[in-house]
Amino acid sequence: MAKMQTAERVSQHDASDNFVFQRSLLAYHHAAQIVAGDVLEIGTGMGYGVEVIAPVAKRFVTIDKTEPQGVVMPENAGFMQMTVPPIAMPEEAFDCVVSFQVIEHIKDDRRFVEEVHRVLREGGKFIVST
Repeated sequence: MAKMQTAERVSQHDASDNFVFQRSLLAYHHAAQIVAGDVLEIGTGMGYGVEVIAPVAKRFVTIDKTEPQGVVMPENAGFMQMTVPPIAMPEEAFDCVVSFQVIEHIKDDRRFVEEVHRVLREGGKFIVST
C-alpha cells in the first residue's frame, strides 16, 4: 500500500468561498497582532502567511518539508527546507514561533514542542493551531 500524504495544502483559489483557507488566514492575521522581533514559522504550506507575518517581524524565517512555489520573500524573510523535528536552528534564536495546522501531522509531537521551546528566547511566544 502506498504511503498517504496528509499535509494540508490550502489553495487561495476561490478564497472567499473556501472555509479552510479563511480559517487558516484568520490564524495568520491574529498572530500578526501579537508577534514581533525574530519570528519562525513551522509549516510554510502554500506560503500565503509570508505576506501577513513578514511585515510585522524584524526577521521572518519560514520552514517546511517542501518549498512553496511562486512565493516572493521580502528582504527580511527567508525559506528553509527541512523536516521537523528536530528544528535545525540554534537555541534561543527566535522571539516567536508560529505553526498552523502542522502539529497534528507530526509523529513525535512531544519532541516537536520541546524543539520549539529550545529555539525560543526566554519569554518567547509559541502560537499554534490545529
